[in-house]
This record gives sequence, C-alpha cells and structure tokens, in this order.
Amino acid sequence: MIYVIYNGVLILLAIGTTAFPIGYHVLTGGTWRRTPMGRHLMGYTTAAALLADAGIVRVFFPDLPGQEVVRLGILLVALLFVLQRDYILFRAQHSNEQRREDERTSAP
Repeated sequence: MIYVIYNGVLILLAIGTTAFPIGYHVLTGGTWRRTPMGRHLMGYTTAAALLADAGIVRVFFPDLPGQEVVRLGILLVALLFVLQRDYILFRAQHSNEQRREDERTSAP
C-alpha cells in the first residue's frame, strides 16, 4: 500500500515540477533569461523536475539500462544549482553588509 501512495506522490511531484519550468517560460515570454536569478530559478526547478521524472522512469521501467548513470548526472547538475544558490546568497549578504558599512562611514 505504501508503494501505491509513494508512486502517486511521485507522479504528482513529477507533473508539478515539470509543469513549472514550462509555464514559467510561457508566462514570462522567456524574460527569465535576462537575470541571474531568473536563470537560476529555471535551472534549479528544471533539475528538480528531472529528478522526479527519473524517479517515474525507474518505477515504470526498473530494468532500463543506464538509469544510474543518468540519475548521477542529474544529481550532479542539481548539486551545481544548490552551490550556485549558496553563492548567490553569500554574494547578496556580503553586498548588503558592504552597503551598510558604506552608509555608516559616509553619515554626517
């Protein structure tokens, strides 16, 4: 019974995570490409969609050759996007600290 629930949740996850990048692209007309955060958001959610989609493939085609290699590649791409998110956050926090320091030193 738990496998039926698991597979149902996995299917819903795959549908939702796959629909987001497609909808985001259509609704924004591709303007997401213009900013680093837009590119990151699209890449990150696409990596999540690929992970869910790979899970679906594994459920329905458990003996399909090469799955582990593909899943490893997807995990590495997802890792790169997580590291990119960490870098974006660090850079944003660091620039805020620098801006506050500049405001303190330039105050009359």
